[in-house]
Amino acid sequence: MGFSELVKCTFWLVEAEERVKGNNPPHSWKGLAKSIKDKKHIIHDTLRYRLNKPKDKRLREKYFLELKRYLAKLERTING
Repeated sequence: MGFSELVKCTFWLVEAEERVKGNNPPHSWKGLAKSIKDKKHIIHDTLRYRLNKPKDKRLREKYFLELKRYLAKLERTING
Protein backbone atom coordinates (compact mmCIF):
# COMPACT_ATOMS: atom_id res chain seq x y z
CA MET A 1 0.00 0.00 0.00
CA GLY A 2 1.38 3.37 -0.94
CA PHE A 3 1.40 6.49 1.19
CA SER A 4 -1.48 8.07 -0.74
CA GLU A 5 -3.67 5.00 -0.16
CA LEU A 6 -2.80 5.02 3.55
CA VAL A 7 -3.87 8.66 3.80
CA LYS A 8 -7.19 7.81 2.10
CA CYS A 9 -7.77 4.89 4.48
CA THR A 10 -7.13 7.20 7.42
CA PHE A 11 -9.80 9.57 6.10
CA TRP A 12 -12.33 6.71 5.91
CA LEU A 13 -11.38 5.52 9.38
CA VAL A 14 -11.81 8.96 10.95
CA GLU A 15 -15.13 9.42 9.17
CA ALA A 16 -16.34 6.06 10.49
CA GLU A 17 -15.14 6.92 14.01
CA GLU A 18 -17.14 10.16 13.92
CA ARG A 19 -20.26 8.28 12.82
CA VAL A 20 -19.84 5.75 15.65
CA LYS A 21 -19.61 8.67 18.07
CA GLY A 22 -23.03 9.78 16.80
CA ASN A 23 -21.78 12.67 14.71
CA ASN A 24 -22.76 13.24 11.11
CA PRO A 25 -19.47 14.42 9.57
CA PRO A 26 -19.30 15.97 6.12
CA HIS A 27 -18.15 13.55 3.43
CA SER A 28 -15.29 15.69 2.22
CA TRP A 29 -11.67 16.07 3.23
CA LYS A 30 -11.89 19.72 4.20
CA GLY A 31 -15.34 19.36 5.74
CA LEU A 32 -14.26 16.48 7.96
CA ALA A 33 -11.13 18.30 9.10
CA LYS A 34 -13.13 21.45 9.81
CA SER A 35 -15.70 19.50 11.84
CA ILE A 36 -13.00 18.21 14.22
CA LYS A 37 -11.91 21.11 16.40
CA ASP A 38 -8.97 19.34 18.10
CA LYS A 39 -6.01 20.58 16.05
CA LYS A 40 -3.90 17.66 17.29
CA HIS A 41 -6.31 15.12 15.73
CA ILE A 42 -4.74 13.05 12.96
CA ILE A 43 -7.26 14.28 10.39
CA HIS A 44 -5.51 17.65 10.19
CA ASP A 45 -2.15 16.12 9.20
CA THR A 46 -4.01 13.70 6.95
CA LEU A 47 -5.61 16.58 5.04
CA ARG A 48 -2.31 18.45 4.82
CA TYR A 49 -0.56 15.37 3.41
CA ARG A 50 -3.44 14.72 1.03
CA LEU A 51 -3.09 18.22 -0.40
CA ASN A 52 0.72 18.44 -0.32
CA LYS A 53 1.91 14.85 -0.86
CA PRO A 54 5.16 14.89 1.14
CA LYS A 55 8.28 13.42 -0.44
CA ASP A 56 10.39 13.71 2.71
CA LYS A 57 10.76 10.30 4.35
CA ARG A 58 11.02 11.89 7.80
CA LEU A 59 7.60 13.51 7.41
CA ARG A 60 6.12 10.21 6.28
CA GLU A 61 7.71 8.37 9.21
CA LYS A 62 6.35 10.99 11.60
CA TYR A 63 2.88 10.45 10.10
CA PHE A 64 3.22 6.67 10.46
CA LEU A 65 4.04 7.07 14.16
CA GLU A 66 1.11 9.42 14.65
CA LEU A 67 -1.18 6.97 12.87
CA LYS A 68 0.11 4.13 15.04
CA ARG A 69 -0.74 6.13 18.19
CA TYR A 70 -4.17 6.98 16.79
CA LEU A 71 -4.89 3.32 16.02
CA ALA A 72 -3.74 2.25 19.49
CA LYS A 73 -6.08 4.84 21.04
CA LEU A 74 -8.98 3.55 18.92
CA GLU A 75 -8.19 0.00 19.93
CA ARG A 76 -8.20 0.93 23.63
CA THR A 77 -11.54 2.69 23.15
CA ILE A 78 -13.07 -0.35 21.45
CA ASN A 79 -11.70 -2.89 23.93
CA GLY A 80 -12.55 -0.76 26.93
